[in-house]
Amino acid sequence: MRTALLVVLVFLLFGSSLVALATGLNDMTLVVTLGQSLAAAADLVLGVAGIVATGGLLFRRAWIRIPLGVWVLSATLAAGVATVSWGGSGVAQGLLSAAGALVVTGVVAWALVRLTAAVPATKSTEPPSADASPQE
Repeated sequence: MRTALLVVLVFLLFGSSLVALATGLNDMTLVVTLGQSLAAAADLVLGVAGIVATGGLLFRRAWIRIPLGVWVLSATLAAGVATVSWGGSGVAQGLLSAAGALVVTGVVAWALVRLTAAVPATKSTEPPSADASPQE
């Protein structure tokens, strides 16, 4: 169950990052306002951070929390700003979108860190076997 959840979360991270990267690249050609530029830039950062985080997860790197944190923050920014600048919604809807993105990506990042945490080595309680020779 743990492995299946980890696989689903990694695919979610990687897939959403690819979509964000493609969206950011596409939106950069369409921007008209400062808010749209900010949303497109946040999408690009979101995409790159998610891809870096995926690599860090696959290779079990200790620095994984940094790109995951950037991924969460850029998703929050992109969701909030894009709702207002591209969608024409009000500030309240933008804040609500940002809060939703923060909760969802925060839970995903937290679960990924928890699921990939190193399991501490346990001491063996068995006595050494009789045929084990001491190393010189």
